[in-house]
Amino acid sequence: MQKGVIIFVMSIFYPILLLIFSEEDAWIGYLFCAIITGLTGWNLYGTMYGRPSLFRMMSVPFSQVPIFYYYHKFMTDFEWKAFWTCAISQIVGVLIFVKEFTIFDPDAIGFHEIYHVTTIISMVAAYIMNYSIIERFLKSKSNIEKE
Repeated sequence: MQKGVIIFVMSIFYPILLLIFSEEDAWIGYLFCAIITGLTGWNLYGTMYGRPSLFRMMSVPFSQVPIFYYYHKFMTDFEWKAFWTCAISQIVGVLIFVKEFTIFDPDAIGFHEIYHVTTIISMVAAYIMNYSIIERFLKSKSNIEKE
């Protein structure tokens, strides 16, 4: 399951990176796609052969910080809020998972269960955000083709 979540974290950025930049600036999106793909490979390797690492697990989301301005500029208010819902729930989930922390009785609800709840919240927010971005992109493309 952990490997699937790592791949999910990487994949949520692809629609944004591949659609956000105009043709002359597309290299920025491709560059950041390559960066997150490399970091994901490193994260997968480290997770398969070692303990979870907070640094490795947060490397993919934090690698996107330099282009947050473009995300905010491109996204609608709804998509931006979904983006931050996804990001915050991922950060909280990773912190809980790596530190094995729970505020509940560990015999009833442990850190792993809380991690899965935060992962579900993150996945739903990412799906909604990406659906909205792709739908908007396809509508604008079909409008251009009609003209």
